[in-house]
Amino acid sequence: DVKAFIEGDGSTGIQAGSVTLKAEDTSKISAVTGAATLAAAVGAVGVGVSIGVAGAYNVISNDVAAFIIDATVTTNDYDYTTQNSPNELIKGDRVQFNGEIYEYIGIDRLDPTNILPAVNLATEVYTNEALWKKVDKTIQVAAVEAATISALTTAASFGAGFGLAGVAVSGAGATATNIILTKTNAYVTDSKLVSSGDVVLKASDTSTINAIVAASSAAIAGGAAGVGVSFGASMARNLIGWDLFGNKT
Repeated sequence: DVKAFIEGDGSTGIQAGSVTLKAEDTSKISAVTGAATLAAAVGAVGVGVSIGVAGAYNVISNDVAAFIIDATVTTNDYDYTTQNSPNELIKGDRVQFNGEIYEYIGIDRLDPTNILPAVNLATEVYTNEALWKKVDKTIQVAAVEAATISALTTAASFGAGFGLAGVAVSGAGATATNIILTKTNAYVTDSKLVSSGDVVLKASDTSTINAIVAASSAAIAGGAAGVGVSFGASMARNLIGWDLFGNKT
């Protein structure tokens, strides 16, 4: 299982500039399965029998979830407004300006002796990217399923019989079953979300199956009486979101 979550928030709630929960599954199966057989017979009565069978069974089953349960999450957290004039300004301090939040990323402005003028936040240039960074105030909860199965299954058979009476029987069969059984959920339960930005809940499933199944068979018989029999069969079952019994997952 793949999960990203907040469950409970303590006594004071959760406050941050932005909150992103993302659970992502990129499981991958790459499988190659093959079978090859050869039979030959020579004599007064030549009988050659060859049978080749190949089978593959590939399954990915995961529960992918991103969620918030029983929590208060706030993404409008800041330390000052532009009406404040703190004596010091250090990295990470946040200021609310025109409804947006900006985080100070410049050199710490320290005044241990309290003799320097206070920092006038009303005159700061918040578009100066060397000193200030605009904070994304969104709350995003995302669950992403991107499982992939790539499978190649092949079977080949060749039979030959030579004699006064030549009999050759050749058969090949290939079967492949590829299943992706996943649950992908993004949700919020019994919680309070406070954000001046976007609140995004997203669940997506882009699972893919790429499968090639092939069977080849050949029979050659030679003699006064020659009989050649060849048969081949291939079958593929590729299921996303359903099991072999037709149950939706």
